[in-house]
Amino acid sequence: MAVALWHNLSRETDRVSGPELRRYMRLVTIAGALCMAYLGLSGGTALAELAKSLGASEGFYGWLNAAPYAAMAMQLPVSWLVERTRRRKWVFIWCVSIHRALFIPLALIPFVLPEDWRTVRLGALLGVYLSSQVLAAAGVPTWWGWMADMIPPRIRGRYWAARQQVLLLVNMPCALFAGWFLDKAIGTSLGRQGGIAILFTAAAVCGVVDILLFMFIPEIPKQPSTAEPTLGHLVLTPLKDVAFRRYMYYSVLISFATGGLMGQYSQRMMLDVVGMNNFRSNLCSTIMPAVGAWLAVRWWGRARDRWGSRPLVVIGTMLVVPHAAAWVFATPSAQWVGMLITFLGGATWVGIDIACTNLVLRFNEGRRVSSYQAINAMMTALGGVAGSALAGLIAGGLADRRWMMGPFPITNYHVLFILSSVLRIGAVVLAVRMIEPQAKPARQVIRLMWDSLYDGTRSLVFGGLRTFGWPERATNGNSRLRKT
Repeated sequence: MAVALWHNLSRETDRVSGPELRRYMRLVTIAGALCMAYLGLSGGTALAELAKSLGASEGFYGWLNAAPYAAMAMQLPVSWLVERTRRRKWVFIWCVSIHRALFIPLALIPFVLPEDWRTVRLGALLGVYLSSQVLAAAGVPTWWGWMADMIPPRIRGRYWAARQQVLLLVNMPCALFAGWFLDKAIGTSLGRQGGIAILFTAAAVCGVVDILLFMFIPEIPKQPSTAEPTLGHLVLTPLKDVAFRRYMYYSVLISFATGGLMGQYSQRMMLDVVGMNNFRSNLCSTIMPAVGAWLAVRWWGRARDRWGSRPLVVIGTMLVVPHAAAWVFATPSAQWVGMLITFLGGATWVGIDIACTNLVLRFNEGRRVSSYQAINAMMTALGGVAGSALAGLIAGGLADRRWMMGPFPITNYHVLFILSSVLRIGAVVLAVRMIEPQAKPARQVIRLMWDSLYDGTRSLVFGGLRTFGWPERATNGNSRLRKT
């Protein structure tokens, strides 16, 4: 097996199947587990805490949050390169491995630049982080097209769900350890910045190894697209596709309402308003949603293969509408409310993610131009940047304001989160208008889900009552009553 994997360093093939395909899918899952270790160690509160230790203002978090969105502009020239060369593998490996490695110089900023150079240090933080995100964005159109051509459509829902379960099992302990370690480091000679440096270095190592594993998967050259690979065609071809446009509108609004308005301010909410420490903040922001996602992901995967992606996007978005505004009820004495919100959010967002992943893979199949993902990413980036800019203005402008809603205080962060919930209602409308011919209508899927929930609950209740001697005729009577 090892010899076969090394043979793939320079191998090209049009398709893979059978045991070979299963071997590569396992390798993609292992690489994904290392990616989750990278995200768990470098995510959570670490970046926000590093910015805070360097003296960042409220508005700076908005710029920091906007960096990944601004970097997505890199995807269009990479799509043009893929169309010209039909090669994706090594562009992905070089760009994304350097992206991960840049977290090491990011961690060294407090130790290399003098403490009284506050503006220079913050500029370096933003510059290195933006460079890292630009390289990450460059790998997106290459990876999506590569995976779309390798993994057959008929098993994508189940495979991504099973893969996601493995990834969540890795992400949870890594994120929990990162929060615990950072809290411990603050009370030692390492300090906050030393602890972050160790976490970012370990994350970079895991992240680079993750990408290097893709060397052992063969290159699957992109099929020649039907359109000319000019910049104009790369931009206009996706925009002329009505199904793609409607999906893109949804992505832009969700990006604006969730990633843009909330983003880094989620961590500030947990730390500064709800009163969590780094351990509890990571538990709330990473572990609880991961547990919820792990419990629900299999069901969402089977549901996608059975009913399609569009109804799941509609249902999932309806369910997450109140989650952001519900943070009003999370207080230092009721931190469990925040835990519950992120648990339910994880169980729901994972379904939206699986559905959107399969929609994106469908847009990257076969002879379609590779710029579908790039155009969607760029437009989504505009939403994220605009949301981040607005969030920075609101958070900064209302930093000293506070209102009371009964016993609950309303801060600048709460205003952002309530606005996010309002905008998600509009996202539901856009999700309903998506086009996916093979999918079941959302209304029909909701009815099927309700009937399944009703029957399951009824069987559980009456089954338990029969255990304690509930008359059988009462149960049968209820069944006849329901039939009539």
